[in-house]
Amino acid sequence: IGAVLFEEWIGEEEFGDLNKSSASDMTKGIVLNEKFVISGEYRNNFRSEREFDLNSNFQNDRDESQQDVRVELYGFLEKNARAFGELRLKKRFLISSQQNNQNSGPYKGEIIQLYFLASDIGGKKVALQIGRQDYDEPRQWLFDDYLDAIRLSYYGKKPLLFEAAFIYGGESYKPQFRTWKDWYGSVRYYFDRESFAAAYVLMRSDTDSTRNREPVWWGLRYHGQIKTVADSLRNGGI
Repeated sequence: IGAVLFEEWIGEEEFGDLNKSSASDMTKGIVLNEKFVISGEYRNNFRSEREFDLNSNFQNDRDESQQDVRVELYGFLEKNARAFGELRLKKRFLISSQQNNQNSGPYKGEIIQLYFLASDIGGKKVALQIGRQDYDEPRQWLFDDYLDAIRLSYYGKKPLLFEAAFIYGGESYKPQFRTWKDWYGSVRYYFDRESFAAAYVLMRSDTDSTRNREPVWWGLRYHGQIKTVADSLRNGGI
């Protein structure tokens, strides 16, 4: 991976559409003005359950659908300042049920993402991301959810990505996250766009008195095809 090529796509890999230079470069949504773009998405999932509890004494067959409407707002505030917000409205519709409960429930609205992104800080490949964000990592073993976090990333001239983050459960919409405070750090070395080796550490503080756990996880990982590493070594490295 050449230095220029790495810097061209790693920003897109990490920050998606917010890596674009302006609102006019967006290929989706409605451009409101030179700084803001709005887009939307609709999902409808149907679910049919037949004796899902394996208890023949009670009739629990049920059909339902869940509608999910999302509105996204992209803000290109300044040259290196971005913002993103995502509002979700969802409602469960009970089509048929053998139980007495026929209540479909009200519409529920929640802000699932709202964060600020500062990139190229000080003219360097340093980025700071603050707020509730879709936080996941490539294997989705440690994180794959909307979490409140402060993330600091550095991707310099070599195909290396350094990341440090403080993740705060706070007012998360999932109760089990609310007492968590995580410190996370990782470094990745990319062989190509799809393959990398990494080392990581995760330290968790949990104030829940019933769990009383403060674990520390660390590990090494490789993601991609093994032949990529063999080709790199055969060619004398990147």
